[in-house]
Amino acid sequence: MPPLILIVDANPWTRDLLKSLVLAVRADALVHEYGHGYQALAELDRHKRCTLIIVERPADCDGLDLLRRIRQRGALPLQPVILLSDQADTAYVRAALRLAPTAYLVKPYAAEEVLRRLRSLMPPADDAAQAARAAVLGSLDDHLQRMAAEIDAVPLFTDLPAIIQRCRDSASCSLGELETEFGQDPLVTATLIAAANSASQRVGQSCQTLSQALPRLGVGFTLNLVLGLSLRRATRLSDPLLATRAEGYLHLAQRAADCARLLALRYAREDAERCYTAGLLHRLGELAVLQGVQRWCDGGGVLEEAALERALLSYSLEFSAELQRHWRLPLELRELVTAVHSLHGVLPKPSLILHLAAQAANPAPGESLEALLEHKAGRMLGLEAAVWQLAVTQLKLG
Repeated sequence: MPPLILIVDANPWTRDLLKSLVLAVRADALVHEYGHGYQALAELDRHKRCTLIIVERPADCDGLDLLRRIRQRGALPLQPVILLSDQADTAYVRAALRLAPTAYLVKPYAAEEVLRRLRSLMPPADDAAQAARAAVLGSLDDHLQRMAAEIDAVPLFTDLPAIIQRCRDSASCSLGELETEFGQDPLVTATLIAAANSASQRVGQSCQTLSQALPRLGVGFTLNLVLGLSLRRATRLSDPLLATRAEGYLHLAQRAADCARLLALRYAREDAERCYTAGLLHRLGELAVLQGVQRWCDGGGVLEEAALERALLSYSLEFSAELQRHWRLPLELRELVTAVHSLHGVLPKPSLILHLAAQAANPAPGESLEALLEHKAGRMLGLEAAVWQLAVTQLKLG
């Protein structure tokens, strides 16, 4: 039987990180996530025992209180529990240790330490269990239709382990360095913005850029989150055709982002970084389709290029919208990403900039970049020839 793991914490992004760590150790694990302690206790009532419970900060009680309630059930041998806490005072630690947690880690903890503890607690899955999970998933179209409701990531491009190691080894890793390292990867950017806007992090206005998100998350939590991303098997594209396509879409996204920021510095200066972020994220749908196709191939599907083209045309917009809803990205940022695909009504300058930048990053066959000066978005923006020539030069150099 696959191991049953309960994760209890009020913060959905912490739960997601811990789930990634668990699945990196045991890909066949059944992971149940709960925000409240009473939900985990009800799960124990149903199963009497599970392989492991990871407790950080439930919404309805202190982690130590939940551990105490688990121990009061009197189960022997003791139910394995990893307790993660921001309490380091002597009295609290002594109270926790009297309840015999399997591990007690004080925040801010390094995710690598949690990973090490998990590996010591859960033996690797046998080959039969792994093979059972690799069953063929039906037709590609059926698979993508099912996946639309559960899509939660896109391919990863940044070498996160190397960055994490450099930052852990550095005596002082700054938020500015992290922004430079992560600012060109759509998955990392979207994940950190979404995490910064979660209920447990949010104070004041919503974050729409990486530079706004990082101060809320802090260096330690940011590194833990990106380590979780790096451990996800599904974010790697092993099929050469899919990997090549993904690199192409990333290149288009980065071109659009750079162009959007340049134009915004002239016509909407206060929105320059927001325009960059929206440009970087505007190919999320295509990247999500590629990841979905990779999962299908991993399950035994045989990829044909014509089928891939049909999938990209059929599902890219839907997957992009689903991803943005899943991450709960701010509505203003979602509207800016949507402006890439259509223009109607009276539009603010950032929307016109995004539409024009995306067109310039991937012009229609036979259309020159210079000709886009007369594009509808350019006319509505009041685009000047000198500014556009600078943008064209940047795009050609890129």
